[in-house]
Amino acid sequence: MECAAADGSNLDTRVERFIADRSSPAVTGIRRMGREELVMFVASKAREMGYTVAVGGDGPKGADIAIAMHWDGLDGTVSAHPDSDILYGQDLCHQVPAVVRLKRSR
Repeated sequence: MECAAADGSNLDTRVERFIADRSSPAVTGIRRMGREELVMFVASKAREMGYTVAVGGDGPKGADIAIAMHWDGLDGTVSAHPDSDILYGQDLCHQVPAVVRLKRSR
């Protein structure tokens, strides 16, 4: 996992790589950015890249990417979007947010 610059200058690039590379486990935001802000940033960037996105239960069935605001919303997200790439927000230490990709066995 690559760390963010203090000013977030490379956040766009890191998020784009995370979205495009389904083997990438997570992307971190900048310190004090806030988990929900990072989740919404990732969702917005994914839409810009042409993906259909469902966030927190809202969005189209069969979305390419489904994002839970926090790991405690995973059950509902996975059941509503079983074939989507599932992502979720996570708070790390030192006030750094992350968006993590759910690794599922197939």
